[in-house]
Amino acid sequence: MFTEDELKLLTATIDGELTPAERLRLDELILRSPEAAAILARLQCDQQRLVRLAPPTPPSNLQSRIMAALGAMSAIVPAAKHRESVPRTQPHRARPTWAQLLPLSLAASVLIAVGASSFWFFAHEPRNTGSVASANSLTGESHRAGETEWSNWLPIETKAPPSVPANTVTLPNTPLPRDPLAQDITVPPANSTSGQADIHVAPSPRPARAPIHAAPLTPAIPPLELVQLRLPFLKAVVELEREDIQQQFIETLSRDPAVRIDLFTTDTVRAVELLQAIAQKTRIHLHIDASTIALLRKRHVTSVVLYTESLTATELANVFSQLHVLDARKAPAVLDLLHASGAVPADRDAIREILGIDPGLFKRAGNAKDQPRDGAGQSISSGTTDHIVNTVKAKPGNAEAKHAVLLAWGPASTRTAPTASQELKHYLSKRGDRSENAIPAIIVIRSGTP
Repeated sequence: MFTEDELKLLTATIDGELTPAERLRLDELILRSPEAAAILARLQCDQQRLVRLAPPTPPSNLQSRIMAALGAMSAIVPAAKHRESVPRTQPHRARPTWAQLLPLSLAASVLIAVGASSFWFFAHEPRNTGSVASANSLTGESHRAGETEWSNWLPIETKAPPSVPANTVTLPNTPLPRDPLAQDITVPPANSTSGQADIHVAPSPRPARAPIHAAPLTPAIPPLELVQLRLPFLKAVVELEREDIQQQFIETLSRDPAVRIDLFTTDTVRAVELLQAIAQKTRIHLHIDASTIALLRKRHVTSVVLYTESLTATELANVFSQLHVLDARKAPAVLDLLHASGAVPADRDAIREILGIDPGLFKRAGNAKDQPRDGAGQSISSGTTDHIVNTVKAKPGNAEAKHAVLLAWGPASTRTAPTASQELKHYLSKRGDRSENAIPAIIVIRSGTP
């Protein structure tokens, strides 16, 4: 299951609305979850199918239907205009009577009388001539008799204006504290007869120092010129018919010491039967656990795992290509998508628990450190007997035997214990040494469409 943010991330990829940060999250999601990668591929396929859809063709009677609808609308519009042209009756408003206007008239008359009386009272009020005369004597101005000015109504100023100091304050002759950082500046006397003041050059500013708590700036990072992204292989099984897709699949399998391949199918039982037929055709000894196949047919198990370390990248690609050809012969086809990526430690732990041993996924075959040197501590005839016996037993024309084992993939409750599976014990006894070009492969066949 996916979260809502992860689903929005997949749909935003189809819409082309991903930011660089969301693109990194998408790459991590695809690498971590094969189901998410499968959903993204399915959405891209649906998008391409929608783009390739042909535009719909309008019916032949579309013009006549539009003209008929316009004619019906023109018949409705005049009726609506006729309803709007009918004048609406408004209620008649009665004119006010004298009995209603009489109180308003009386109030207005009283307001006018009060205003006129106040103006007449203040205009004929007697003034204080003595105060006016004394004010004129102080200011030294003469006024004409009977002249009225608004300044006579103001109070007489009896105090000195604030611009004239009333008293003289004597400050104590105490020198101010001297700034120790200040430079001595010589001020020429006011009565200097030289005609020019002495000019002193100000000291140069102190050099700026970087704070000790700040770190220097890092050098500029050059732009990236080449970025390589390793995306997992995700294609439909039917696309393995193309040579470029097969080559891409082989390159994906060859770049890691061990791989994991997820094959999605709609019928796990049918997919296992196809795999058995291909194993017989390619001379691969497939050891199938009896308990697993019984649970698979009862639908108690929906996913199985096939482990092999005897096939090269080209042989694995050939197996899946033949699987598609055999699946296409009988409808409906059950093989859907194929996902391949490098094995991770979690895959190593899972296959170790299923097999009961550590198969050494990430160990390269043919390591010189693990093999003794030729002739080092051995006699001349050492190994000669074993080589003769193997040569006699080997049949002419037969290549080296290739083995694989098929077990249940899932919780421990649905799997057969490694010590209880006879087929697994037989596979481990026939396993032998890994060839130089063989790649350990964990092939998970799971039911359902991602």
